[in-house]
Amino acid sequence: MPEVSLSSVDQVKLAGLRELAADFLVLAGKDRVGRRQWDPVFEGVTERRQAPRYSSCGDLGHWILARLGFRFPWLNREELWGWMVGKNVSLLCAKSAGGANELGRLPVVGEHLDAGDVLVVSAHDIDHTHCIVALGPVELVAGAKLCSCEYGQWDGQYGRACGKLICRSVAVKGSSVALSDLPLDSVLSVARLLEASGGEIEPSTVRDYLAAVTGRLRMLRRSERPRGKDVRWWAEELMAHKLEPGQPLDVFGRQAEEATRQFRQMHALEDPGGEVCVGPFEWTAMLDFEPGFPMAKAQGLCDG
Repeated sequence: MPEVSLSSVDQVKLAGLRELAADFLVLAGKDRVGRRQWDPVFEGVTERRQAPRYSSCGDLGHWILARLGFRFPWLNREELWGWMVGKNVSLLCAKSAGGANELGRLPVVGEHLDAGDVLVVSAHDIDHTHCIVALGPVELVAGAKLCSCEYGQWDGQYGRACGKLICRSVAVKGSSVALSDLPLDSVLSVARLLEASGGEIEPSTVRDYLAAVTGRLRMLRRSERPRGKDVRWWAEELMAHKLEPGQPLDVFGRQAEEATRQFRQMHALEDPGGEVCVGPFEWTAMLDFEPGFPMAKAQGLCDG
């Protein structure tokens, strides 16, 4: 088994990072349907990078490690020290698997993975290389189920890129491991990264991160007749709550205002009186994050 030497203090820190990673990953992936382009959390993970043939799977790997407080120079995030095109997955993939990461390694049959571990599958097939982030604990043994958060997915209903929670089956053949028939080639473990960092990390909290995300969003007020992709996403989510925002969806009009009022009542948000607007409290409620719930959600994902 891969050996990582952590002090008792760092073992406690590692357990906290695992829990924090699970919270962040459920925020990022939400459920089986997931978060699609124009969702504020999705846009935060991808830093608004979307283009034809662009896959955001590597964005998630760099994003979760940044949230856990790691500051390695190879972290490919505009928010840290800039983003390099075409480097996302290779920077997360072990050198021994053809990537560029010296802390990554080949998988070992029977080893334990847990929330936040960054995995690369099909590393030797450039057309199918994919980055996966483990959500729940799993042993790499035949028949086990890995709960994961994965970006680089597609929402067929809306025709937009998305990220979501996925359950994958573990298969073993000799010394090789596969996840849903995709060969697992590289493991970048949180434990190894914590050891390499000397325990010097600056983790975020989910609430602070979510507050920063919603704090950057504009207020939607009918009197200002706002239009745009953020308005459309808000309208789509109102419809998911079986509320009617009216047409066109990318204009915040009278019906959208009334639907927002009803949404506020559903979520017991304080009514400020006067004009109904979409602000930080409304954005936060719509993003639908429940702290402390992710592992139950992950377990249900793999049991369902």
